[in-house]
Amino acid sequence: MIESTRPLPQQDLITLFGLVVTVENWLRQEELPAPLPDELGQHLEERGVLAVGASTGELVAVLADVAQRLHYAMGAGEELPEPMPRETHYSLYVPTEAAALACKETAYGWGSTEVLIRARDFDQRRDIEPYRRDLGWEVLAAFPSLEPDPAHRDNEARLAVLAHAHDGVFSGHQQ
Repeated sequence: MIESTRPLPQQDLITLFGLVVTVENWLRQEELPAPLPDELGQHLEERGVLAVGASTGELVAVLADVAQRLHYAMGAGEELPEPMPRETHYSLYVPTEAAALACKETAYGWGSTEVLIRARDFDQRRDIEPYRRDLGWEVLAAFPSLEPDPAHRDNEARLAVLAHAHDGVFSGHQQ
C-alpha cells in the first residue's frame, strides 16, 4: 500500500467520495453507457486494483471499498475499513421450520457458502412482511455473487421461485 504523504483538503475528499459513490451506484444500476464500465475496469486492472477480466460486480465492490476508505480519510471511524465481503446475502421467509430446512438444502445445492435459519421475532421485526405473520422462519443464504452480475440476478430469480414453492416470499438481498 502506498503511504499518503500529502493530505487533501476536506472539500476535495468530499467531492471524490461523492464521485466514487455516484459511479458505484450507476454501475450497480447498469446506468453507465458503454464503453465506460469496460474502460473504468481496464483502468483499474492496469493499476493492479482489479483482477484482469473481473466482473462488473467486482468493479462495484472495488469502488465500494474505495468509498469506504475515502470516508475513513474524511474522519469516519477509528480504523481503516476492511474490504467488503465478496458475497451477497439473500433472505426469504417461509411458514415452517421444515420449509426452511428444505430451502437450506436447496441453497447449498445451488452453491451457497452459508445458510442460516432463524425463527422470526415479530416483536422486533415489524418492518418485514408485517401482514404475513404466518411466515415464521427466515432463511439467509450467502452466495459468491455480486450485484449486478448475471449470477446475482439468477440467484434472486431462483430464490424467489424457491420461496414461492414453500408458500413463502423472497425478501431481497444485502452485500
